[in-house]
Amino acid sequence: MSGLATWGQAAMRIDAGVNVFGTPINVFEAPFLGGVSIIEAPLLKPNTAICLTSSNVRMRMKRNEFWSARGSRGDAFEGDWIAEGAIELENESYHAWVEGITAFSAT
Repeated sequence: MSGLATWGQAAMRIDAGVNVFGTPINVFEAPFLGGVSIIEAPLLKPNTAICLTSSNVRMRMKRNEFWSARGSRGDAFEGDWIAEGAIELENESYHAWVEGITAFSAT
């Protein structure tokens, strides 16, 4: 988003609903992108951008989820849900992943 601001491109927020926690999903579009949506992903590593074609991406489970109990405290049980997943790309040349973006040039 800071790159778009540096380049003087206005990004318009599109209402995409809310996630399961009730937090609004921030989806933006800019006129020069020609229909490409921008979704901020706060869980990505800082200074990282990815570009995916949703029709060519699937989430696959490498290991099924399971409950790992750690103990109990009265009536409350403590533990973790553990699972291992991966992203499957149908055609790698349709997608991009960039890390280490630290600044944007205005020209």
